[in-house]
Amino acid sequence: LVEAIRIREYVGAIGDFTAPVWPVRLIMLIGLSATLITFVLLAWADWRRANRLPARGAADHG
Repeated sequence: LVEAIRIREYVGAIGDFTAPVWPVRLIMLIGLSATLITFVLLAWADWRRANRLPARGAADHG
């Protein structure tokens, strides 16, 4: 991303259509970050839920 901004990287045909590459890379980075955060939060919630529940059948045999 930083390199694409630094070298002013573009895609497309010069004179017809060109677009900078960095906005697409930024959107990909934001999506990757959101996915990672969601995964970590869901894994943490599942881990807490698994540690909070008693083992199946353990409470029945008191």
